[in-house]
Amino acid sequence: MLFDPVPAGPRTIGARYRLMHLRAVLSKDSTAVLTLTAIWVFVELLIHPAGEFPLNDDWSYTRSLQQWYAMHHYNLLGWTSMPLAAHLVWGMVFCKIFGFSFTVLRYSTLVLGCIGGIGAYFLSREFSENKAACFFTALILLLNPIYLNLSNTFMTDVPFTSFLILSILFFVKGLRQGRLTYIIQGIFFVLVATMIRQLGLLAAGAFSLALLIKDGFAKRSLFLSVLATGLPLAVYFLYNHWLGTQHIYPVKYDEGFHRIQHNLFGEDHSTFKYLLRQALNIFVYTGFFIFPLIFRAGRTAIWRSRRSPAFLICIVVMAGIGAYCLVHRNNIPLMGNVMNPYGIGPVDMRDVTILRLDHIPPLPAIVWQMLCLAGIIGGGVLLWAMIDSIRNVQRNDRPLLWFLLCFAIAYCLVMLVGGGYDRYLIPLIPVLSVLMLTGLPEQDEDDPASKMNRQLGRCAAVFFFLVGAWFSVAGTTNYLSWNKARWNALRYLTYEAGIPPTRIDGGFEFNGYYNYNDEDITYLKEKADPTKKSWWWVQDDEYMITFGPVKGYAILKTFPCHHTFFPFLSENIFVLKRMP
Repeated sequence: MLFDPVPAGPRTIGARYRLMHLRAVLSKDSTAVLTLTAIWVFVELLIHPAGEFPLNDDWSYTRSLQQWYAMHHYNLLGWTSMPLAAHLVWGMVFCKIFGFSFTVLRYSTLVLGCIGGIGAYFLSREFSENKAACFFTALILLLNPIYLNLSNTFMTDVPFTSFLILSILFFVKGLRQGRLTYIIQGIFFVLVATMIRQLGLLAAGAFSLALLIKDGFAKRSLFLSVLATGLPLAVYFLYNHWLGTQHIYPVKYDEGFHRIQHNLFGEDHSTFKYLLRQALNIFVYTGFFIFPLIFRAGRTAIWRSRRSPAFLICIVVMAGIGAYCLVHRNNIPLMGNVMNPYGIGPVDMRDVTILRLDHIPPLPAIVWQMLCLAGIIGGGVLLWAMIDSIRNVQRNDRPLLWFLLCFAIAYCLVMLVGGGYDRYLIPLIPVLSVLMLTGLPEQDEDDPASKMNRQLGRCAAVFFFLVGAWFSVAGTTNYLSWNKARWNALRYLTYEAGIPPTRIDGGFEFNGYYNYNDEDITYLKEKADPTKKSWWWVQDDEYMITFGPVKGYAILKTFPCHHTFFPFLSENIFVLKRMP
C-alpha cells in the first residue's frame, strides 16, 4: 500500500453512524414512501391539474411572483395577509428551472403536498411502530378534500403545512434524542414556515416550552429554547420592518390581528356566542378530518372506559353539539371557502355567489348531514384521545406529547379567536392523527375474541377512507373542470373578441388578477351593495361569465364542462353581454 489508511476519528465515526442510520431508516420505510408517492402521482393523473389560470386567492401570489420573475422587483399586493416570502422563493426556484406559468406553480405546490404526506408518515412513526397505521395517517392527510384541493393551486396553505410538518418532525427527533442537528433542522423549517404564514411561530413556542419541561433551565436548553422561538420571531419582525421601509407593506397584512380584535371586542356581535360557534366549527371539522382513525379504538377498551370522566365528558359534548346542529339545521360546510354547498372549491361567480341564482345544484343535504355526523363522532373520540394524552403526560411526563399538545391547543385557540376559513385547520391533521394513535386504547392482542373486532374496525376504517378519498378526488376534478371551461370562455372574450378585462365580470380570480389595484377601495362599497356590481374590482360588467342566463343579458356563447367523475352532468359556462 502506498498510503496507510487514515484512522477513523470521532467526526468520521459520527458521520458513518449518521449515514448508516439514514440508510436503515430509508430501507425500513422506503416501501411506504414510494407507495405514498405513487398514490399521489396516480391521483394527480386522474385530476389533471394543468391549466393556465389562477384559483382561489393564488392570483395575488402569482402576480407578485410574476413581477419578481419578469421585472426583478419584489412586491406584495395589498391583498396579501401573510409574509409569503418563502412561498415566493419556492415558486421562483421552479420558475427559474421550467419558466413562469400557472401550471409550473401548481406543480411546485404538488411537490410540497407529497412531501407533507411523507413527513406526516415519519412523524407518526416517531410515536408508533405500526407501519400500517402510520401509512394510513399519511393517506388521511394527502386525500383530505381541503388538502388535495389546495395542493392543486398556488395557495400558501399546503406549503405552510408541509414545512410545519417537517419542523415538528425534527423537533420531535431533537426532543427524543437530544441531538443538536435535529433541533437546528427543526428551527430552519419552522423559520421557513413562519415566512409563509405567521402561525409557524406557534410550533417554535411549543417546542421551546417542551424543551424546558424536558431538560429544565440548564444553559443548553435555555439557549436552544430562546433560539428556536427568538430567531423566527426576529426574522419575521425584521422582514415586516423591511416591507415598511420599501413601502410595500400590504394593506391587508395585519388583517388577522384586526380580525381577532374585532371578534373579541366588536360591538356588532356577542363575543360569547361567536366563541361557542367557532368552537363548534373546530370540533366538527377536526373530527371529520380524522374520522377513519376512530375505528382503531378497541370495543372492549371502550366498554371498560364507559364510566371514566373523560369518556362521559366526550359523550355529553357530542350529544350537545349534535342537538345544536339538529335544532339549527347546521351541517358541514360551517366555515366555508374550500368546502361549500356545491362541493369542493370556491364558486366565486356573480350569478351563484352574489345573485344566488340556482344555476348549479348543491350537493344533496344528506351528504353534508353525514359529513357533519362523522365530524361530531370523530370530534368526540378525538377529544377523548386528547384528554387521555394529557393524562399520560401528567403521569409519564412525556415531553414529546407536551410538544404536540401545546401546539395543537395553541393553534386551536388562535383559530377560536381569529376565525377564518376551513383551510386554516389542515395543519392540525397530522398532529391530531398522532394524538389519536397515542391516546386511543387499542384492541387486546391476546384476546382471541377481539380478532374479529379488529378486522371489522379495519374494514370500516378503509371503507370510510375510500368514500372520503373519492369525494376529495371527484370534487377537486370537478372544480378544475369547470374552471378550465370558465377560462376558455374568458380567453374567447379577451383574445378572440378583443374585449379588455375592464369590461368583464369574469369572477373573483379573473378580476383580481387583471383589475386589482391597491388604491382602488371601491370594492368595499360594492360589497355593501352587491346589486350594482360584483365586489371583486369590476369596473364595467358589460360582459359576464356565469353558469346560466341572467336577466338583462344576452347569451353570446356557451362552453361545456367535461366532468370525469360526473359524466351525467350537463354543465355549461355562459358568455353573456348586457342588452341595451
